[in-house]
Parts: sequence; structure tokens; C-alpha cells
Amino acid sequence: IIPIIAIVLALIVVGGGAFWYFQDEDVVFNILPVNNTEEEVSSVAATLAYQEGEVQIKVDSGDWLSVETDTVLHQGDSIKTGTDSTVKAIIELENGDIIRLGYNTEIVLTSLKSDSIVVTQVSGASYHRVAKGRTNVYEVVIGDVTAQALGTAFDVVMGDNNIEVGVVESKVKIVTGEDSIEVTEGEAALFDIEEQKVDVSDIKEGELTNEWYTWNKEEDSKNTEDLGVLADYAGPTLKITRS
Repeated sequence: IIPIIAIVLALIVVGGGAFWYFQDEDVVFNILPVNNTEEEVSSVAATLAYQEGEVQIKVDSGDWLSVETDTVLHQGDSIKTGTDSTVKAIIELENGDIIRLGYNTEIVLTSLKSDSIVVTQVSGASYHRVAKGRTNVYEVVIGDVTAQALGTAFDVVMGDNNIEVGVVESKVKIVTGEDSIEVTEGEAALFDIEEQKVDVSDIKEGELTNEWYTWNKEEDSKNTEDLGVLADYAGPTLKITRS
């Protein structure tokens, strides 16, 4: 019985001491707050909305697989069009951005975050119609060149020795290393890969009437009235033949 009483008394003494200790105003509790400041950034859904000819995708390091219209695309996916000159593809993002691909073109959907859309272009020709009224980043990375949209429409065409960014509507910032330059509507920036320099000039009228721009003008006309420089030309004359 005596040991039990001793244990009880010891507990009373310790508990009482703890009680009066925690009543002391000088005691400071360092409670670590829960970090709720970092918000999750949502992803933007993307869909292969249209295709004419063969289109393939590659997920991670997998094989190239042929796909059909309405295929859902994800961040990190690679998309490639066939080599036939009639091949076309349209990728639509749920935020209103549109990517159109010409033939023999390869891109990677590097980032589909709601605050940062980044497309890496490996080859070929792409056209980008960026939805207005938003503040998120939209960039196309082509080797050492980054084309940053400023609420606009523009295309990127890769050659063997150069990269051309043509601004159809509004403005695009071209970044090369630590240098940057703004290219305005109706202008094209030509980046010489070997010399690592950018020259800016007006888009030639002959280019504005080619099949590539004609197709993009037709598609833009379905979705917006802001055709930019494309509104200033009528496109090729249609010849109607009767049998």
C-alpha cells in the first residue's frame, strides 16, 4: 500500500508543478503554423480537335502512336504530324488558346499549367492563337529562342539554319539569351542559328497569301474578328470549274 501511495503523491506533485509552470506568463509556446500559402496550380485540358492526315503522340519515353480526333492530350506529351504536305492538326486548350500544326511538325506540351503554357517546338511550323484578357504566360521555346505572347496570334517556322516568328496580331517578345526584342503586328523576326542574331522586317505580302496563312485565316475567322494583318488581304483567288 505504501508504494502505491508514494506513486500517487509523486504524480500529484508533478502534475501540480506542471500546472503552475504553464500558468507562468513568461512561458512562450512556439507553435509552428501550417503552411497554407502555397496554392496548387491547376492544369489546362488539351484536345486534338482536328486532324487531316496522320498525327502521332508520344507519352514520356514511349513509342510514337497514331491517334484520332478528340484525343485528350496531357502535359509532357509530344505531338508529331506526318510528312505529307496536306497534313494539318489543331490542338485546343480549354482556356481558349489554340495551336495549329503544319506538316512534318513536332512539338512538346512542356507545361499546361493554368498560369504558364509552354510549348517546345522541335521542327516544322506552328501557329498560336492566344486568348485575350488573361495574364498567364504563353511561350513557345525553339532551341535558343523563346517567343513570348503578349495577347496575340503568331506563327513559328523552323528552317535548317533559321527560325522565323511572324506576328499576325498584337505583339510578341523574342528572347535570346539575355537579349529581348518586341515584334509587332505585321512583322517577322528571323533568328540566324549560326550567327545567333535576330533581324526584324515586315512579313512579305507573298507569304501572307500562301496556303499556310490562308488556312490559318480561315480558322481564325471562325473564332475571332481580330485577324490582324491577315484581314488586309483577300487570299488566293478561287477558280470554279464546271464539268
